[in-house]
Formats: sequence, structure tokens, C-alpha cells
Amino acid sequence: MNYEYEMMPLFKDHKIALSKKHRFTTDAVLLYDFSKTANIKRLCDLCSGTGVIAFLHNLKNPHPPAYTLAIEIDEEACFLIEKTIEQNCLSNMKVSNCDLREAARPSDEQLFDAITCNPPYFKENTGDMGKRFAARQESFCSMADVARASQRFLKYGGRLFLCHRPERLCDIFLELRKASIEPKKIRFARYSKGKEPFLVLVEGKKGAKPGIKLMEDLIIWENGQHTEEYKKLSAMN
Repeated sequence: MNYEYEMMPLFKDHKIALSKKHRFTTDAVLLYDFSKTANIKRLCDLCSGTGVIAFLHNLKNPHPPAYTLAIEIDEEACFLIEKTIEQNCLSNMKVSNCDLREAARPSDEQLFDAITCNPPYFKENTGDMGKRFAARQESFCSMADVARASQRFLKYGGRLFLCHRPERLCDIFLELRKASIEPKKIRFARYSKGKEPFLVLVEGKKGAKPGIKLMEDLIIWENGQHTEEYKKLSAMN
């Protein structure tokens, strides 16, 4: 099935396919920046949406993964990912249109070094009730589902990078530990100093010992301007 879409600038001369229904937000860009320092050979992007996090790893990261798999339940979103793969000639990236709750565990040699995930933020029947209902609420994918899928797909010592609402932090830690993924780093993002954080970035490691590092907050605005750190990490040139 074909869907209406447009090719939009992403990074330098690279473009990404977007539609009225499927766009991407600052949260995804912040998650890419949080996860880009990892030495990733095999990357899986869960709840991939437009695939922007996976594409940034392949197009902007100076050390892109040798193989990337985007997993997304929405058929239109998968169509857009395919178009972006074609546009940018990414032979090392594939998309799977499936429910991550039902995706089978890969063979041992195909397990992933890292997983990125920008999951639905709100519990079912709460929060944002807009057009992108399935992408925003846990109707088809809960934090527990993300943790269990990550446990199946990650190799021992592999890392999960996700972003979420700060008020869900207790749920995140609980589900990760149940899946033998130990939270190792967290970072809060705030629009400005003194404001409540609007996002939390979490890194978990499969099979790791307890011990967590709290990173310095990421501040978006200061004195009416974007901070130097935010301008640097969000630059698409």
C-alpha cells in the first residue's frame, strides 16, 4: 500500500520520509545523542516510528552500526522507513513491521549490542488523546513489553537506551530489573534551569551489577537562547 509522504531534510544532504501522521520530535534527537557514544555494531530500534533515531546513527554518527533493524508495528511508518532507506542507499538497515511483543528472539550470533527505544509515554486511557494515539499510549506496547523485548534481543552486556517521562522513572527501573537489565545512567532534560524536567534518558545494561550514574542535566534554554550544548547536539548540518 502506498501512503502520501514528503522527503524532508535530515542531515546534510540526507532526507527522511515524513507524513502528516508520522513526524519526529526533539525527544528522538536527544535520545540519539544520548546513545551515540556507544560502540554499536548491531543496533535495534524499537518503536521506531519514522526511524529517525536509527537513521541518525547511520547517517550522522562517525562510527555507524554495521547492521540496523527498525521494529515498528504501524504499517504506514514502516512504509516511510523503507522510503528513507531507499533515498539514502542504506543497504545495512532493515525494517520489520511487527509487534515487538511477538517478535522472536534472534539467534545468539544475531543478538544486538544496543537497543534504542522512544516508547509510548502514557498508560492506557491517560495523557495525550490526539491522532497519534497508538504512538503515545501503551495500548500496544507497555514499558514491561519494551523491557521483555530488550531482554530477548540484547546480548549479555548489551545496552538499552530509552527516553521517557520523568514521572515514569519508577516503572522504568522496576521493569528493567525484572528483565535483568540494570539501570546504569540517567539524565534529565529541562527546558530551563529551575523548571521541572520534561524528559528522562536512561541507559540500562543487560546482566550488569547494580550501580547508577546521575549525569548533569541537559538544559535547552538559557537567557532566552538555546544553550551551546543543545545547539551542538541538535545541529543537522
